Amino acid sequence: MVQNLSTIKAGHLASFTIEFEEPMGREHFTRVFETDQFKQAQSVEIHCILEFNLEDLVNFEHLKQFICGVRSLVEPEEILQIRDTVSTFENLETCVIMYQSNGNLIRPFAELLEEDVPEGPLERFTHRKFSEHHYQFIFIFIYSICNIDLVHVYRKSTIQ
Repeated sequence: MVQNLSTIKAGHLASFTIEFEEPMGREHFTRVFETDQFKQAQSVEIHCILEFNLEDLVNFEHLKQFICGVRSLVEPEEILQIRDTVSTFENLETCVIMYQSNGNLIRPFAELLEEDVPEGPLERFTHRKFSEHHYQFIFIFIYSICNIDLVHVYRKSTIQ
């Protein structure tokens, strides 16, 4: 895969998609992160489950858009780590991070993010982070898969 990616002249590949049937190990993907093609891309879609640490998300900071799947998140606090890391990406417009929930309910994530949630079954909620970079996080649970959709919401600047 890295050899194929490296044959393409850097700077000519604005976006690309990688698809695999099996989960991809961290050692394979760190080589992709190191290619000039990845570093100069604006949009990347990775349609396979990645086995990397949440700290590896910084490799996506130059992108305008990305989609990837990660192994199951074990603790709700990892959602905060994703939120805090991704919300610092200055170029980012949208991203989707998917993971298997392994039976974890959405409610603990909503409560951790201090969102008011109604009683009863909950399949989605929206969390907005107000900061220098205004992002809207949408958490969607569909059966055992959770999508974390992040959208950069541009605020109108006020002229004084």
